[in-house]
Amino acid sequence: MQPKRPLPSKPLPSKPLPNKPLPSSSPVPPAQKQYSPAPPTQQQYSPSPVSSPSSSSKSNKKKEQPAPPKAKDGRVMFMPGMENAHYYAPQKVSSYQEAKKCEIVREDKNNQTVTVKLYQTCDKFFGAKGDDKNKGFQVANISMNEFGAAFRKMGVSVGWRVTRIGNDALPPKSFPMLKNQIFSFSQSAGGKGYELTFDGRAPPKPSAAASDDHKQSGDIKLTPLAAKSSVEAINCHYNDLKVIRIKEPIEKFVEFDSVKGPKGYKIKALRPKFGDDFKRLGIDVGWRLTMLGQQDVSEIFTQMIKSKLDTEWKNNKHIGVTLQFKPPL
Repeated sequence: MQPKRPLPSKPLPSKPLPNKPLPSSSPVPPAQKQYSPAPPTQQQYSPSPVSSPSSSSKSNKKKEQPAPPKAKDGRVMFMPGMENAHYYAPQKVSSYQEAKKCEIVREDKNNQTVTVKLYQTCDKFFGAKGDDKNKGFQVANISMNEFGAAFRKMGVSVGWRVTRIGNDALPPKSFPMLKNQIFSFSQSAGGKGYELTFDGRAPPKPSAAASDDHKQSGDIKLTPLAAKSSVEAINCHYNDLKVIRIKEPIEKFVEFDSVKGPKGYKIKALRPKFGDDFKRLGIDVGWRLTMLGQQDVSEIFTQMIKSKLDTEWKNNKHIGVTLQFKPPL
């Protein structure tokens, strides 16, 4: 065992620490960061820095654009050579939508009839008038506006008669009554539109019975043929259209056949007893059934028309069934 070394009585001499920089991993005290001034750079002390032309053009791009010329009132003047789009005020997009006018629904060039769907009241498209006796509703003139220009493309001319409104035949009433009826119908349709059928043929001559009734009263009165007649005349004043109401099943009046192929319904023969009532009204062999009540059946299959006639008769046996006939094609 070695003896312990005695402690010196004098303090050991202190050596100065070496002046070495601190390692990079040691953090810098916050006080030294705050008060250590940043080394001066060349840009701070250079009076006129020299920069590249590309960088200066990018930095001064907005300054190099010329100001747009202005008028005395301060508005920007238009110049064709200006290429900067931001000089011009943005154009306002109009929210105006062109109003619907009219379109063709059906057209029959052989019979000079056309069905037009109108989306405005008829007075915007054409002016109307009656015939020589102030009856009916026909085109007097076509309006000189955008609606009249669209109506001319439908093929309707001055003098054409309105024969149907929607699915209903127009009765031979006075012109003021028909005008109010059509105008109120067009207003009730609104933006959905309504259909008018125009006929360019000459108006048919009324029958002798209709002329006698017209002489007796100012307006035509529709009366049945007899007190116990099986057929009631509703509109039989014209030779190209007959509207009647039957009070017996259709099989007691006629034998039927198809018009073209499996479609349509025409009279093949008249029955001996009740068929004479048809003949008195001018309805004969070959006449076609075109309307059953308010429904157009001219283009429906023959057997389907027969079923509809039976159903209509069962439902309306107490008041009769309304039929519309037209002459052969």
